[in-house]
Amino acid sequence: MNESTLQKLIKDWALWPNLCESEPQAKHFTPLENGLTNENWLFHINNKKYVLRLNANNAHALHLNRHAEWHIHQCISQYNLCQPYIFRQKNDIYWMRPFMEGHTLKENMEKSHNFLDESLLEKMAAKFKFLHSLPTSSSWPEINHKKRTEHYWNQILKPLDEKSGLKHALIKQQKSFDNKTVYTSYVPTLCHMDANTNNWIIDGKDIYLIDWEYAALGNPLWDLAEFCLSCKLNQKQTHAFLKSYGIKNLTAFEHAKKQMMYLSLLWFAVQKEISHEELIGKLEQL
Repeated sequence: MNESTLQKLIKDWALWPNLCESEPQAKHFTPLENGLTNENWLFHINNKKYVLRLNANNAHALHLNRHAEWHIHQCISQYNLCQPYIFRQKNDIYWMRPFMEGHTLKENMEKSHNFLDESLLEKMAAKFKFLHSLPTSSSWPEINHKKRTEHYWNQILKPLDEKSGLKHALIKQQKSFDNKTVYTSYVPTLCHMDANTNNWIIDGKDIYLIDWEYAALGNPLWDLAEFCLSCKLNQKQTHAFLKSYGIKNLTAFEHAKKQMMYLSLLWFAVQKEISHEELIGKLEQL
């Protein structure tokens, strides 16, 4: 976000819920390490810290539902899984919430040379177990993995020329992978769907889960698979983690793991983080 954009957002300061008594300055904002979707800024004023999240403008391409995200986030914040948002700009250009002190799981792992002890894995499993047991709303969207991958494929294929050899190669991969994807039955629960190491905050006393924009009702195994993939857990760690959660059907977990890997590759392609050629190669490996 350039300074002119920031200055425009600052003009809303009087609408913010008693955060400051006069218009803040650009110096009160510091860019935070950002994910691949949104842009985050630390707003530090009156000895208090807030996060201003500038929402990505490609929500449709990524199959995001901002209204559902807001509702889910505000509902689950009462269970101490995250901090509630305190301001929502009317056009959903940006949202604001209190800053959460602590370190991300990624930072903790970097300090310990990617080591995750069994006690921390047990705590993570307990958090997932709690999340997946929460009451849900019929107004929340339900994830259809097949429809979501089809949506991503449409974003990938649509700009390509119909006669392109690359397009035909991609369609071949799509048909091949879709035909091999195995779906097992499950009871839908609230799923975060992006529980990677950047989205866990550890403050020494508790563990929090932030960035709920992909949250929806779905297969709880997708959350567990995403976590294991993000943390690069070895087989022993994975089994210990799943045992703590209470998973016995490892076959169903492996199917969910492949589904998340497939979804992730398509997401990176939509975000143009990998080329079409790289997508083909990685799908062949998968």
